[in-house]
Amino acid sequence: MKKLLLTLALVLSMSSAALWATDGNELYQWGQAYARVFDRRANQEDVNDFWKYAYFVQGVAELLSWQKIIVVPENSTIKQLLEVVLKFLADNPSLRQYAAASLVSRALTTTYGYGPN
Repeated sequence: MKKLLLTLALVLSMSSAALWATDGNELYQWGQAYARVFDRRANQEDVNDFWKYAYFVQGVAELLSWQKIIVVPENSTIKQLLEVVLKFLADNPSLRQYAAASLVSRALTTTYGYGPN
């Protein structure tokens, strides 16, 4: 219980409540903007959404790693994590109505497995 409360406090302090209330549909839109940025066909709004996507996925991944819920291999890059999450969202459109943080968690645990806990 103590670990859960600490995790919750950390999550709430990391960003605004609105960002953490994001669902998978919005995260997927941000992820599509990420793809357009790398394809060099992005506009300014895509660039803003790219950063939202990158920071959100990285933040959840770091939190999950810190809690030892997942163990991401040391040589993994943030780009790999972003692509793993985007592929999961693309392959599972029926899940996108759920909270974005839980979908990032599911995508990463599906790919990397659970940590030692």
